[in-house]
Amino acid sequence: MLKDKELKDKVIEDYEGSSANSGMTLDRLRGRIEKLAAANGIPVDLAIEELRIGNALSNTTGDVLVLSNPEHKGDYFGICIMFKSGGVRPVVNAYFCGNSKQLGLEMKQRQAKANRYNRVTKSLERGVKTGTSIFGTIQAFMITIPMNLASAVMSLIRTIQRNDEAIAKEEAYYSNCVSIIKMAVDD
Repeated sequence: MLKDKELKDKVIEDYEGSSANSGMTLDRLRGRIEKLAAANGIPVDLAIEELRIGNALSNTTGDVLVLSNPEHKGDYFGICIMFKSGGVRPVVNAYFCGNSKQLGLEMKQRQAKANRYNRVTKSLERGVKTGTSIFGTIQAFMITIPMNLASAVMSLIRTIQRNDEAIAKEEAYYSNCVSIIKMAVDD
């Protein structure tokens, strides 16, 4: 069972398929994705899993399709495909799930960089909003320096561990998978 806490960045958001596929089921979508992936030479492993959304007191469950790379089971993200049909058009949402060695490091590094930037700008904004002098602004900025240095050191370590070629291959794989998912809903 997959839990909503395990889902990461959104890959596809509210993508509407063809109205000709208004009666599509999760099994039919799975079959279409498998055929399109085989035709395009993209290795995929598809499994229907149950997704639990919520906590122990109030939760809902539903079936989702999890797409993974059989050649890189443990070191690529999976793609959790949420499919809703029954209306005029089928709607697809997809999220990363699981872990990725290389792209996971890259995402952590991007997040750390954004956090450092936010800390510095918030610190400076605080000094300006409170009407403190330059001394107060500098003091607020000085408080964030140890946090920023620690974050920068971690980013440097991740940069050393990063393999740009592997990240490019992985991102190309996800791009191909997203295209196939959209074609399967449009077809």
